Amino acid sequence: MLKEVKNISADSNKNIHQAQKKIARDLKQLAKESFTGQVTIKLVLNQGGIRDSRITLEKKL
Repeated sequence: MLKEVKNISADSNKNIHQAQKKIARDLKQLAKESFTGQVTIKLVLNQGGIRDSRITLEKKL
């Protein structure tokens, strides 16, 4: 089975607000493309910890 996975990432070391805006833009773009698959959002924090959450976007027929 063919599976398409897109990764959205932003480096929050510089500015967390900018990273959030970039992720929001990327998610809006995916929604426009009617993307079906798994999207992984990963934020790397200044302390070196990683926050990882998964969002599944499915195409509505």
